[in-house]
Amino acid sequence: MFPIIDEYVSLEDWKRVEKPAKHGGNLKFEVPRVLQRATEPELVRLKQEAGLVIRLWLKALVRGFDKREATIAG
Repeated sequence: MFPIIDEYVSLEDWKRVEKPAKHGGNLKFEVPRVLQRATEPELVRLKQEAGLVIRLWLKALVRGFDKREATIAG
């Protein structure tokens, strides 16, 4: 991903995008998206390293995200 960014995104544009991202985001949106895009080995490792509370929390975030996505999609 970063070679593409280096080639097509100006430093000024990157700084404009990066600044708000550093201040945090909406976990209800970001966590489910990360889980959707993770590879199978990444998901296995994440679940192995996460404790029970975090695994349950992730399920709750994904379920809420899926409901919102279904509502938007109709």
